[in-house]
Amino acid sequence: MADSSTSRFFTDEYARLAGRAAIGEDESSYRSREFLREKVVKCIWFDQRFDTAGLRADDGRKLTVFSTGWWNLEGGPDFRDAIVRLGKEGKVRGDVEIHLRTSDWKLHKHHESPDYDSVVLHCVLWNDTGEATVTTVSGRAVAQLTLESYLDEGIEGLCEAFDPSEYPPEGGARTGACHPFLQSEEGLSRFSEFLDWAGDERILSKARRLMTIGQDRSSAELLYVAVMEALGFKRNRQNFVRLAGKLPLAVGEELREPDAVQAALFGLSGLLPAGDLPDEADEEARSYADRLGRLWAAIRIDAEPLDAAEWFFKGTRPQNFPTRRIAAAARLFPFSTFLERAVELVRSKKGGQIMKLLCQVSDPFWDWRCTFAGKKLARRLGLIGVGRARAIIVDAIVPSLLAHARRTRDPELEAQLHDFYNSFPKLPESSVTRLVEARVLGSARGRVVNSARRQQGLYQLFKDFCQQDRSGCATCAFMRLMSETKRQ
Repeated sequence: MADSSTSRFFTDEYARLAGRAAIGEDESSYRSREFLREKVVKCIWFDQRFDTAGLRADDGRKLTVFSTGWWNLEGGPDFRDAIVRLGKEGKVRGDVEIHLRTSDWKLHKHHESPDYDSVVLHCVLWNDTGEATVTTVSGRAVAQLTLESYLDEGIEGLCEAFDPSEYPPEGGARTGACHPFLQSEEGLSRFSEFLDWAGDERILSKARRLMTIGQDRSSAELLYVAVMEALGFKRNRQNFVRLAGKLPLAVGEELREPDAVQAALFGLSGLLPAGDLPDEADEEARSYADRLGRLWAAIRIDAEPLDAAEWFFKGTRPQNFPTRRIAAAARLFPFSTFLERAVELVRSKKGGQIMKLLCQVSDPFWDWRCTFAGKKLARRLGLIGVGRARAIIVDAIVPSLLAHARRTRDPELEAQLHDFYNSFPKLPESSVTRLVEARVLGSARGRVVNSARRQQGLYQLFKDFCQQDRSGCATCAFMRLMSETKRQ
């Protein structure tokens, strides 16, 4: 068995083994299995990744979603206290149950359970029964929404886009059935190698997605979109992707001046103040907003701005407000130059200096502000902190450079990038990494997960095995995968 820590390239060994061990078929089936997860549909519902404007229930009634409800991690319906309107009826508050297929409602015996009598909407990916509604134990008909024809991206692309760390993990952190197997040195060694491969797969999947969505785009454009997505963090991620689509890279780089780029981004985001700032705003803030307003008025971009109400501020730390992230994005232009610099640093084995490129991003106004009209901060606050910079490198820059290396057929760059990734330090822990480490490794967690590569492997493991719908460890294929690894 090859030593994964010394591999010079991003390997697809994980996908090959996962395909065979998980479903007993060749590796080409691995991806189709990954896509058939109920949690993917929950993520689609949670993020509203579908055409909400033309939405209709399966019975033909117009459907409006005012609130998705809160993600339920206990028993019962998947989302509690959603608010919807069907046809000409008034708003209705109730629960939403998520399934892959319409037949799962009866398969899971929800029609016989009082726990599901509060459901007002059954949301599925595919309708395999042809029925427009389902029925509760009380005999009440529940409206049904089939998402397949409303998705804003292909299901494969959506699966690649969803990051499990952004969503509530289901199931407790109890020790899994695989835990005893990993208590020996042999087991830990085998798992460490597998985790390296899984960490490669996570980056490969991100790079593949970039190459798929950007077949006619330059490598700098792919980097731009990836970094914008990473700047969005949690709930604003898709808004940043949409914003990048409204300001094409070529247009943004033609503006040249950082203030002009800021004006364009803020104008297209819908967050640029349309008139006078509130009374509490100081003179510096008024002058800055006025200057951006005049620049925006002079810029002619044929794109409809986003609605300011679509941005999430509530529940976000002020230093992470989308206003500050947009200001940071403007200061990273031109991305073509950023790409060249990042490639140069990786080639010269100075990839760690990419951190400096990000952490040194500065703006004379936003270093001291969180909103346009907010009070000036007592001390300077960097636009991109160390934690976010590390996340941008792993989630956006490494996949983008890998896509660039493969598109330009540059194996030496890929090898140098892999060296950088293999030695990159871990990111801060998340609920997912804590859960998987506790479930799989127990007390051995500190000995194994010692790099960003292996930490990313934990996310891949969680995505492909630990979050299987309602089956848990009882039917997990992870042990088969370990056995397959042993035979190599």
